[in-house]
Amino acid sequence: MRSVSIHNQQVIDYYDATYIDFRVLWMGRSDRAIHFGYYDEYAKNHHTALIRMNEKLAESILINREDIVLDAGCGCGGSAV
Repeated sequence: MRSVSIHNQQVIDYYDATYIDFRVLWMGRSDRAIHFGYYDEYAKNHHTALIRMNEKLAESILINREDIVLDAGCGCGGSAV
């Protein structure tokens, strides 16, 4: 079995300790996003702010329905969807 470095173990410990926080407090069932969101005059709550973040992302880089997007970041791919 390969040993885990101290830094790697700290990362593992962090995600083990915060798993419930991310699943319950950050990630909604219908918005498929794990981030802070984009709060503006249209975003009245966290769920809406998450949807707005995806909308602003798509607007800023001119994504349309015909484009193919690779989401190679963290999370579950909600922004790419």
